[in-house]
Amino acid sequence: MYRKSGRIVYQGVCGSFSHAVAKKIFPDGELISCVTFEDVYSCIENMNADYGVLPIENSLYGRVYDMYSLLRSARLYIVGEYFYRIHQNLLAISGSCLEDIREAYSHPVALGQCRGFLKENRIRPVSFTDTAGAAEYVAGLQRADCAAIASLECVELYNLTVLAKSIEDSNNNTTRFLVMSLHQADVIKSDIDDIRITSFVFITMNVPSALYNVLGCFAKHNVNMLKLESCMLGDNFSSAGFYAEIEQHINIDNAQIAMDEARKITTEFIILGTYARDKWRIKKTIPIEDNANMN
Repeated sequence: MYRKSGRIVYQGVCGSFSHAVAKKIFPDGELISCVTFEDVYSCIENMNADYGVLPIENSLYGRVYDMYSLLRSARLYIVGEYFYRIHQNLLAISGSCLEDIREAYSHPVALGQCRGFLKENRIRPVSFTDTAGAAEYVAGLQRADCAAIASLECVELYNLTVLAKSIEDSNNNTTRFLVMSLHQADVIKSDIDDIRITSFVFITMNVPSALYNVLGCFAKHNVNMLKLESCMLGDNFSSAGFYAEIEQHINIDNAQIAMDEARKITTEFIILGTYARDKWRIKKTIPIEDNANMN
């Protein structure tokens, strides 16, 4: 578990989806904006913040690539997760109309969630650092042919008008966020859920069947692997790095045994955290939110 207060950092500006999620998770926290994911990590590592809230994957776009290299290289732990339903909206200055829009600014992940809408309306996507920052930028441009893709919260914040609501390509558009900390979460038994998720990264040996043998450690001990993602290791092309997540019952040590065995046949094995799974996984339903989500 982790505290619901303190100094909380997120990537983006006020009105971004990460900002909205940080408010949901830490209603009593002091929220601090950062320009980049690296800045979020630096604030926590330098003890200028207690927690960070960062997106890791989206149901439409896929994984947020910057996160995987950070997870491996930084000294932070994952202490929680949060699934959040995303509604993307096309925002522009007053007097604009959809037919006149030629460019839409937003974070690449948000643009990727709206490919169909942008193609249908012949709007060119333009990458920006975050969704709310794009809304602020479009407000400053004062051009009737430019729009931003962002949350409805940005309408009032940046004096914009809504040209189209919920333009994402799926009605189940959801982003998963991670809560990061300099310290590991306390793993305690819960009356609601005694299953935890353990995240880790590992590097396989440069031998035949290396990945197969690592995965066999978990299969042999009946450990459910929820995720396996390959990740780049700088300029090293002779071995493979992976990010993985498993389910772990806090009263059963089979997952720990499996990880101990895997550690013996990998060149690097780093535990990134063991934390409670979000209620979304238990209910198996998409969370319905009114407005924001995801940088």
